[in-house]
Amino acid sequence: MIARATRKPGRSRDGKDAARRKGGSFAEADSHLPPPRSVIGIEAEFTLFVDDVKRRPEDVFGTPRQLVRETMIPRTGRSYQLPSGGAIYFDTGVIEVATPIIELEPGCCYRATHLLWEQIRYVRRELDAWSKQTGRSARLQGFSTHYNFTFPAARKTAARNASKFA
Repeated sequence: MIARATRKPGRSRDGKDAARRKGGSFAEADSHLPPPRSVIGIEAEFTLFVDDVKRRPEDVFGTPRQLVRETMIPRTGRSYQLPSGGAIYFDTGVIEVATPIIELEPGCCYRATHLLWEQIRYVRRELDAWSKQTGRSARLQGFSTHYNFTFPAARKTAARNASKFA
């Protein structure tokens, strides 16, 4: 399990100074603040093979928009909102899919796992369509999985912190 920081490097505590410098909105800055409730999410990374040769998805598709046939909404950074609810992005030579955030409550790990499989299934179907259109084979090989979580800073104590939670 990997615990990730909720504040991006170079951001102020409230995230708004960096957004102002970049000409971004406060809503954009607020997207980097921790959610008001405890949440989890799962990300899975896959190596892409085209015609049984390992390839960088950036070199084959350019961006996720060239792989996914439906219109996607851009998200923070290089990621896009999948029509299935999660996110996709190309991250240094791998295809990464992520679940939406899920509130931490009984059954949430099951929901997160189910949602991750839905995102993977969606991307697999898009690869199948691309293969049919181009006459080339495409397969995914699991690379890594990250379990992310965050909880409000007000709920952190010496006994309740990210390391102990992980």
